Amino acid sequence: MARMIRKQIYIAPDQDERLKKIARTLRTTEASIIRQSLERLFTVGPLPTQDLKHWKQELLFIRRRKRRNTASPKTTWNRADLHDRRSIH
Repeated sequence: MARMIRKQIYIAPDQDERLKKIARTLRTTEASIIRQSLERLFTVGPLPTQDLKHWKQELLFIRRRKRRNTASPKTTWNRADLHDRRSIH
């Protein structure tokens, strides 16, 4: 095996549980799973990053619409009215 470099990482408790379960299932070490995961990442490439530009545009649109304060007309019916109308037809 090639010379290894020691790295320390912090992972969330749920990640730790899943990592342990995978290592047990595959009968290998957690370190091996991490190395395999890194190799897969290097081969496939990083996950796409989120482009927040479109979300910011959408948020701006929502805020502008909110400022218009176009209240919808009050509802003049209730559930019972709808039920009665359906019974007539």
